[in-house]
Parts: sequence; C-alpha cells; structure tokens
Amino acid sequence: MSDNDFETRVLPVIRNLGRKLFGGDEQREQDAVGNGWYMYQLADDRLAITATTFARFAVAWVYKGRDLPGTGGAGNQLDALDRPDTVWAGDMGGTPDWSPGPERIVEARERLERFSASLTPRDMTIVRGLADGLPGRDIAREIGVTQGRLSQLKQALRERLRG
Repeated sequence: MSDNDFETRVLPVIRNLGRKLFGGDEQREQDAVGNGWYMYQLADDRLAITATTFARFAVAWVYKGRDLPGTGGAGNQLDALDRPDTVWAGDMGGTPDWSPGPERIVEARERLERFSASLTPRDMTIVRGLADGLPGRDIAREIGVTQGRLSQLKQALRERLRG
C-alpha cells in the first residue's frame, strides 16, 4: 500500500465533496484534504474504509471547525497543544481519570439502544445527517420539512435520548 492509494482513491473524493460543501473556499477545501490525510495515516486497514467515508469525516471536521492536533486550532476552539503545561509529569500518572465508571457506560449503552430501537426512518435520516455533519438545510430538504420544523424534530430527539 502506498501514498499513491490516497492520491488516486481518496483525494479526488475529498476534493469533490469539499468543493460541493465549501463552494470554492480553497482554504477549507485544503483543510479537508489535510484532515483526510491525517485520518488515512491513522487507519489500521485503509483499504477496508471507503474513500467516501474518509471524505465525509474530513469535510465534517472542517465544517464543524475542527483542525489537526497541534496546528493551532480553528476559530475559537482550543487546540490540543494550547495548554502543554496542564500535565507536568513525563507520564500520565498524575492525571485524573475523568472517564465514567462501568455502570455509567452500561447505563448509557442501554439508553442508546432503546433510543435507536425507537427511531422511525425519518428520525434515522435526521440522526445520520447530524452524525455526518450535514447542514440543517440539507437534512430538512432530504426529509421534506422546513428548517424550523427540523429544529423542532431535533429537539424532540434530544429529549427522547435523555429519556
């Protein structure tokens, strides 16, 4: 597997999707390419992941204002390296563990399973669109409602998820 695979298989899809979403904003398109390359390099089995998947995530990162770690962040979002003084030790021994306990993880997983089972096809379209980082106008157009109605539907989904 070579870098040529990225250039021939993945890069054209990222550029095409970036052009469609960012409408000629070259900086954002290049940011998407950088994000795509970063994800491509981290992927264990690059050939098992479709070019469209790489492109969707890369463009969604830029659309949401995210950037590569260590590049200074995008917009008002903090970069991972903005606070290198947070941990003084060479290892992570002094860092508190903020992860939830096993009971919280099981509880959240069960709530998510109940929520997923209750979704209608329209609800699933909304959830997938949000997960893919699509703009609200595109999701609303896909399900045939106004953006205002989509906002109401999203609020109802959030309330159902919180249960």
